[in-house]
Formats: sequence, C-alpha cells, structure tokens
Amino acid sequence: MSLSNDSVAVWVAALLTCIWLVMLAVTLKQKALPVGNGGRMLMLLSWPLLVISELWALGFGQGHSLISLVVLIVAPLQLMGLQMTTMALLWRKPRYARWPHALVATVLLALLSYQMWAFMADMPGWHGLVPYGEPLVYWPVYASCLLIAFAMLYTAIMQVEHIQQYHHDLPLQVVDTQHYKIKGVAGACGFTVGVAFFLVVITVLVGIGIFPFESWLAWFHCGVASSMLVVLANLCRRQQTSPSPFDHAALENAPVLTDAKAQAIVKQADSVVIASKAYKQVGLTLESFARQAKLDPTILCLALLKVKKQHFRNYMYQFRMKYAKQLLLRSDIKLDQVAKRLQLGNKGTVSHTFLKYLESKQ
Repeated sequence: MSLSNDSVAVWVAALLTCIWLVMLAVTLKQKALPVGNGGRMLMLLSWPLLVISELWALGFGQGHSLISLVVLIVAPLQLMGLQMTTMALLWRKPRYARWPHALVATVLLALLSYQMWAFMADMPGWHGLVPYGEPLVYWPVYASCLLIAFAMLYTAIMQVEHIQQYHHDLPLQVVDTQHYKIKGVAGACGFTVGVAFFLVVITVLVGIGIFPFESWLAWFHCGVASSMLVVLANLCRRQQTSPSPFDHAALENAPVLTDAKAQAIVKQADSVVIASKAYKQVGLTLESFARQAKLDPTILCLALLKVKKQHFRNYMYQFRMKYAKQLLLRSDIKLDQVAKRLQLGNKGTVSHTFLKYLESKQ
C-alpha cells in the first residue's frame, strides 16, 4: 500500500511529533529534573520511533516496509519507561517485575524476524506492509499488533492500581495528603486503556476481513503514539509526591513488635513532636519526622497502629487540634484562620471536625 502525504494519519503523526518536540524542549530546559527521570527520558527519546514510518512517508511520499515492521519494537520501551517513572513516584526503593516487558520485547522480535523472513520476497514491491484479511498468511503482523495492544492494556491498568493504592496509603506516611497526590497520571493511563481496547478491536476486525480499513496500521501507530504522549505529558508535570519509605515485608509482620517496644517508640515520638513542634509543619511526612526522631519509619508506623490504633496523619492531627484549641482559648484568632494555618480542612468542614475532637476529649 502507498501512503500519500495527504493521508490524515501521516499528518496526525506530524502534529504529534511537533507536540513531542515542544515537550522535549521544555523538559530539557528544566533546571531540577523530577523524580523518575530515567524512565521519563527513555520514553521521551524513544517516542519518535513510534511514528517514524509515517514521518518517512511524509518525507519520501511512501512508506517503507522494514521501518513499518521494526517500529513496533519501540512500544515495550515506552511501557517500561512508564512503569519505571510511576514506580519512582510511588516508592523510595521501587521493586517491580521487569520480565513482562522483556518477554513482550522478545516475542515481538521473534515475530518481526519471522515476518522479515517469510515476506522477504514480496517486500521490495511493498511500500509499507499493511495487510488486510488472510489471517493465516499475515498472522505475524496481526499477532504483533495485538501483543502490543494487550501489553498497553496490562501496563496501564497496573499503573492505575498502583496509584490508587498509593493514594489509599497516603495517611500512613503524610499529614497533609492533598499536597502529595499524583495528578493526571491515572487519567492518562485510563485513556491508554481505552485506546488499547480500541486497537484490539480494529486489529481483529481487519484481520478477519470484516473492516476494510486500508490505512489501519498507520492509525495503529498513531493510536499508540498519542496515548504514550498523553501519559508522557502528565509524567513530565511537576509532581510533589511522597514515595513510600516502608519495608512492606516488615509491615506484614506487625505481630513481631512487642507491646513494650511499641509503647517506647510512641513515647519517643511524642517527646520529639512536643520538643520540635512538628505539628506546625505543613507538608510533614513520616519519613522526615522519623529521621528527626531517629526512628525507622516502618517501625514507627507499626508502633502507631499497635498502640494508638492510628495512622501517622491522625496521630499528628491530634497534636494539631490540641494546639488549635490553645490558640482559640488564648487569642482572638478565628477558627478558619487557625484551620488555614494548620491545614485542618476547608472552611465548611473544619467546624465539624473540631467539634468532634472536643467531644472525644470530654
């Protein structure tokens, strides 16, 4: 099939490339690069290869069969970069399985090698291999595209689950959770899930000959590239996160912490809170407080759960509420001003929250 310069998919690829160039320039201009820069740079630098077949057609008037085949191997690099960056935002010492992406890349290489061997005699006459129907003949092409789409689906869903778990566990390690939420990435991964599902449907319909869409492979490339670009745009945003400092193996073994040791740890934490007035610090994290108290953050978290039946956020809120009560009794300051200073909540909910605190102390 010949790809003309008037093809919509080709010009969409060109537009996406322009957006990528702007994003690359902005990212390189940043003085302090954000967390997880290794995975982010892997995505940034490899992204143009997703649409190189369409850019080739834009420049030379027609596609190239070898480029159209080889470009598919870039998708696992993008997905690996996505996982690396997301995990760096969520974990202080990220641990994740790399073998799924390695397996996808290996299978894709095998499929692409088979295509180059099986269709070598016909390639000189093709300007970009875009088969239609005949699944028993062109199954390696369809299998490659389906494998990429399912890999996108799996990776995006896993990242959404990790981010949701991170937000659920935030009260364990920060006081002001609203400052540390990850914005946009989960939505971008949700968009990727939708695109991946659409690509699966299109590939299947084309493969079995139901949907005669001649430029489907160019749009497949654009679909993968656009979803990865949306994810990349959100990963390049400035995100204030609190990567988990926990040793989750220790968290699962909470009973090994004795009552006496747990009470001693909480008593030490109480004295440090009072001496340093840590409750006044907006944006306080468990990791920074544990460092100040010379305690292991995992052990401190376990001790608070065991003795106080509270996570770190509620533990520190008790001190903030006590301090707010003292301010209100000793000065003419208003409740909403105290709430704003100590990040106790918005104007509509702080009165109810403070009332509940006073009732619990009676």
